[in-house]
Amino acid sequence: MSKEISVLENELLELKEGLSEWKSMPSLLHIDESASASERRRNVRSSIADLRVLYANQMQTLHTQIEGSAKFVPTTPGRHVIYEMDGIFALNAATYKISNTVKFVVLDDSVLVAKRRRRNNGEGGRLVAERCWPLNEMLVLDTKDSASLTNVFKVRHQRETHVYRTEAPSDKKTLLAQFRQVAEELAVRKRKEREGEHERRKSMWTGGDRNSMTFHPDKMPPLPDWMAELARGAGIDGDTSARDKSERDGRFVSDLSDDLTVAIALRSWERAVELVEEGRAKVTSIPSLSTRLTPLTASITSALLDALSAPGNRKNTAVSLIGYLLRLGQGPAARSTFLNARAEAMNRYV
Repeated sequence: MSKEISVLENELLELKEGLSEWKSMPSLLHIDESASASERRRNVRSSIADLRVLYANQMQTLHTQIEGSAKFVPTTPGRHVIYEMDGIFALNAATYKISNTVKFVVLDDSVLVAKRRRRNNGEGGRLVAERCWPLNEMLVLDTKDSASLTNVFKVRHQRETHVYRTEAPSDKKTLLAQFRQVAEELAVRKRKEREGEHERRKSMWTGGDRNSMTFHPDKMPPLPDWMAELARGAGIDGDTSARDKSERDGRFVSDLSDDLTVAIALRSWERAVELVEEGRAKVTSIPSLSTRLTPLTASITSALLDALSAPGNRKNTAVSLIGYLLRLGQGPAARSTFLNARAEAMNRYV
């Protein structure tokens, strides 16, 4: 009993501290408590306008500092810089030798890479935009450290693979954490936009021209008997369910694609393979899913093969990766990649 009383007292003290912080919040945020509701709404609108101006100035500064960046990331409403890191080494993908030094700029929807233009005296000059990747199209691969290579990570976009190395392990950890966080926030934002668009279309269906047959399904001619029978066999109830099914299928395809893209970017292999299996089970009933699922399946297969080819893989890691590839139907590719990696490791030891 005494222990429970002490726990309760501690919780009450925490609640008291929280209430005191809440009471001091208006002063910390420079909010006039005596202001009316209209004045507070005006202040909120002013804050939003100030944020838009801040983002616009931020993008203007970026375009001034990095030549050619306006072509890759033009100023659009809401686009802003989240994180910057300079002094990253770009490596040759074949030899892993340093080719130049670059700067990473992480925006809310993309990643910009800029390199320094060399002057005649060999010193680094002005920053020039080199490439840019949309966050939902790039794949970041964390490479394990070896005796000769440390702090290395890869960025894969479509069929291109770029290799980079940071000076310190903390820099690599921070940069990859930023990639993950911004990618997750972008996926959530895209999902909310789709849900809002769905609600808007739904309101258009329910609040449109009341004299139109489109908004009065009961005035539309009935389906033929054979079509109605097929609809009942497929579990579709009534004539208006065709439109609802199309909307549900569209949302399912978008959600599955986004979730799979995020899972691949975060290297959540189990979740990614489960999503592929779920999509394959739905392809027969949702034909439009095939065009989105095929490239994403190729992307996760490539990422898994790349992870399997790492020479420092332990037995458990290799077994797990091969298991994922077998579930994807990539047994021959997994076998050849594993054998090549083992042969390369044995040659290195010899």
